[in-house]
Amino acid sequence: MGRRSGPLGSASAQDGARKREKLRAATDAADLAWLLADPRGRRFYWRLIDRICGTFGTSIAADPIGTAYNEGRRSIGVALMRRAQLERPDDYAAALVEALEDSRAAAKATKAAGDGGEEEDDGRDE
Repeated sequence: MGRRSGPLGSASAQDGARKREKLRAATDAADLAWLLADPRGRRFYWRLIDRICGTFGTSIAADPIGTAYNEGRRSIGVALMRRAQLERPDDYAAALVEALEDSRAAAKATKAAGDGGEEEDDGRDE
């Protein structure tokens, strides 16, 4: 039994694979930094993890297949959220604050529209 055959059989092939993986990881980190550096990117990121992935909702559905599907979506959102929290904590915090502000503004606008347009002051400075 000699050398392994195949794409990773030689030391130089293994070294090349390690270099490509490091480059991919660095590119992924740079892409995340670019996305979260801008308010538009943070809004997109938050919509992705919240609405599309359902990260903050329940996975429970009427049937086990639906629950499994929802949990799969949610696990992607959790992975994206954790990655941002670990690699870009300040940008993640900014995305969270902006999402909360947007949610409060939308709730206030909905309430104002339902009340005939008059806004009530709740005593909080926003």
